[in-house]
Amino acid sequence: MRCWGSLPASRAVWWRWRPAPAPHYWAREIAALGYEVRLIPPAYVKPFVKRQKNDTADAEAICEAVQRPTMRFVTPKSAEAQDAAVVFRTRDLLVRLRTQLINALRGHLMEFGLIVRQGPGHVSKLIDLVADPSSELPAEARPVLAVIADSLQGDPGKDPAAGS
Repeated sequence: MRCWGSLPASRAVWWRWRPAPAPHYWAREIAALGYEVRLIPPAYVKPFVKRQKNDTADAEAICEAVQRPTMRFVTPKSAEAQDAAVVFRTRDLLVRLRTQLINALRGHLMEFGLIVRQGPGHVSKLIDLVADPSSELPAEARPVLAVIADSLQGDPGKDPAAGS
């Protein structure tokens, strides 16, 4: 942050960003030093790129874009808004992973003639079939399927966003 502290605070700072949380953090940090920060989404800069993508071409396109009187900027997100987005994205990821694991285990068991109804309410039946030594699962498949079953056993009904 020493480099920002040495510049006059009256200058505006323009920044092209990727859809990621880091630019919002840095925008807040730079704004705290007294600079005017304007984030420009890449979709608004892309039409101004004249040749292949590299730092020089990007910088030229940003300079071109910020001079447009109709350019729209994005307000940096607050830390609270980023917190909420992290919770939402993490919960969404966990739900998708859990669904993938359930579908994979159900599909693999179907290959051996072990049919279980769809849905998270029947996960315990899938896990029981893998754990049952008398089931018709081949010995080679059982340890691999047990890995999937073990990962589903955490707490199948727990909401990932609820915390501990």
